[in-house]
Amino acid sequence: MSITEDKVVRRKIRVWGIVQGVGFRPTVYRLAIERQLSGFILNNGQGVYIEIEGGLSAADSFITALKTDAPPLSRIDRVSVDSMPLQNDGEFVITSSDTVDLDSISISPDKGVCSHCMEETFTAGNRHYQYPFTNCTHCGPRYSLVRQLPYDRPWTSMADFAMCPACAEAYGNPLDRRYHAQPVSCNYCGPEIRFTDSSGNLLANRDKALMHAVAALKDGKIVAVKGIGGFHLMCDATNEEVVARLRAGKRRLRKPLAVMVNSLEMAASLAVIDPLEQEILESPERPITLLQKRLELALAESIAPGVPWLGVMLAYSPLHYLLMESLKFPLVATSANVSGMPIATRFSQVIEQLGQHIDYVLDHNRNILHACDDSVVQVAGGRRQVLRLGRGYAPLVMPLEQAVDKPLLALGVQQKNSIALARGKQMVVGPYQGDLDSLEMEASFSRHLNDIEQLFEIEPATVISDKHPHYITTRMAQDLSKERSLSHLQVQHHHAHILAVMAEHRLTGEVLGFAFDGTGYGDPSPDGKDGNTGVIWGGEVLLVDIRQAKRCHYLKPFRLIGGERAIKEPARILLGLLLEYYSLDEIKALDLPAFKGKPASWLNNLYKVWQSPGLSPLTTSMGRMIDGWASLLGLVDTVDFEGECGLRLEAAAIDAVISSHPEARFNLSSDGVIQWHRLLDWAIDQRTRKTTGHCAVILLTAIARMIGDIAHCYPNHSVVVSGGVFQNRILMNNLAMLFQSKKRSLLTSEQLPPNDGGISAGQLWHGLMSGACQD
Repeated sequence: MSITEDKVVRRKIRVWGIVQGVGFRPTVYRLAIERQLSGFILNNGQGVYIEIEGGLSAADSFITALKTDAPPLSRIDRVSVDSMPLQNDGEFVITSSDTVDLDSISISPDKGVCSHCMEETFTAGNRHYQYPFTNCTHCGPRYSLVRQLPYDRPWTSMADFAMCPACAEAYGNPLDRRYHAQPVSCNYCGPEIRFTDSSGNLLANRDKALMHAVAALKDGKIVAVKGIGGFHLMCDATNEEVVARLRAGKRRLRKPLAVMVNSLEMAASLAVIDPLEQEILESPERPITLLQKRLELALAESIAPGVPWLGVMLAYSPLHYLLMESLKFPLVATSANVSGMPIATRFSQVIEQLGQHIDYVLDHNRNILHACDDSVVQVAGGRRQVLRLGRGYAPLVMPLEQAVDKPLLALGVQQKNSIALARGKQMVVGPYQGDLDSLEMEASFSRHLNDIEQLFEIEPATVISDKHPHYITTRMAQDLSKERSLSHLQVQHHHAHILAVMAEHRLTGEVLGFAFDGTGYGDPSPDGKDGNTGVIWGGEVLLVDIRQAKRCHYLKPFRLIGGERAIKEPARILLGLLLEYYSLDEIKALDLPAFKGKPASWLNNLYKVWQSPGLSPLTTSMGRMIDGWASLLGLVDTVDFEGECGLRLEAAAIDAVISSHPEARFNLSSDGVIQWHRLLDWAIDQRTRKTTGHCAVILLTAIARMIGDIAHCYPNHSVVVSGGVFQNRILMNNLAMLFQSKKRSLLTSEQLPPNDGGISAGQLWHGLMSGACQD
């Protein structure tokens, strides 16, 4: 129907969400022109503002298409539509932005290359042919190269590269998909690659640099490759010798290494992929996705030894695809840093940290302004679970219903740190920063904190931290509070775990929360009667609202013999569990594999340490119980990386078939203590009669049953689970089936990590909902 046959109307439309810097305006322009609508679009502090005028049916079609045809990197949170008087514009135009109000402007995370750019990269004669930095508004870097807002080329690390006439024309044409794509460039005007040896001597530039890198990888060498958010260490993932050398250089003994492949077919040759995992693998975020390894794995055995999962990611930049075009094998692609050090983003950092352990460097001259590790994702309990929030997903922007009057800053915790902030009508969770256990990581965290404050132009009125007195983040929050006269809120670790899930699901009422992890600084009981003052928490069941958490159940405490050292030697944890119920002589008579080969003095000495509360603190940690269980079954002697015991237990349990064992369960005391004596007793009795897998899966099944039993007592509460223990797929699958059979919902995080990486979001939710953000 033409305009003349239809009623003519004018609409003003406001769109909120991630709608700037993602090609939204040219898409709107095209949709309006296609429908013969007049009017205009502009960016403003709320998102985008549109006025359209034309036939009623065309206007309605346009409004529908806004959502269905939105650019792939955009995210529409809200749309409002109102009628207004006709203006008779005569044409549709893109007009200059309103005054810049940053309260609602989002920075899109870096995204993987789109299919159109890939086609151009491999089309001879195209100006992007074989160009390692091809991108458009639908793909490519954002966060890693923006220096300040608004997101415009002069404020990015692309400012040093003047556009050639062809790129400038595309950049200025609203019908081109590179319209206002800030990183736009090509072979004639953009960044270049170079290839050096490990001493920094230049060996080749541009195309020849790529050829040299390919030849080196084929020859079994280790190459540090500069990507979007940092350097990778890359080598042939099928070559056992070079993988072993890479592990030695990174000082990573057994922790699984991720591999990069150039096609879904190559990924499927390495691992079993279900439809949801395929969707995640091929998404614009291109995360490392944990997949079940195939039995006959055509990779070096040391890639992911002793665990059932393989971390796989598809190549996500043109440089990666060009690199892999001539390679017929997958590449190890692991962050370029020595364990415990920040990821390298500059050539000098790679040489300084790893120069003696690598052979070559494939570098480029586009500066990385914000380091960003690869994201890690798995499917557990039938839903996506982000284990590391990094490239592709971070910064994660979540809209708020009401604008905050006073900005908030949450500093997270010591392990798997992330920072979160609230300003305007948004809360933002920054990317994974890692464990802040070294001076280098502490310095890196300080720089990141400064970057975040400058980038988002936030002057917080309140800073929020954990209660742990020895966390660096707690100390920094105290310092910031004094230096700037800020309010300082502290949120208990496991309270924040549950609050993170509540933030994701926008919950404010009381929930029943299961916070199971490795370690957290616990609150003393108000009356001191439960004897838990100084106890390390980690197996807590909490009645949680936005202001407070009341502990209603907890794992019966046991001692960590030697404190932190027990985490590295799980046999100490096992001994601590046993000594709660058995004498030392009874334990010796059990002849457990964890204690075989140890001298008699070893058990005797640890027994004395166990008797000293100052050397052996009590814990209620479910994560530590899993460590002790892995030791009981002889799966782990010394721990190489956090979560190794859980992974080994999962590997043992994955193919086990169990029959019903009513006695193999936790028991609940009337005072709220979760008793595990009978469960441990059963496992010791059965370990010689049943398979290791059977005894492994029993613990995970018992945890799920216990959660179901407690949830049954709170029929009117939403049930929330959070903490590192819930990264276990077998546990999550059991819980999903249990709650589905009960026709009851189970809430957990899908966008935020369930581990400590999500805690800053929980801290922020407490600040937002408890009134700290309002005048």
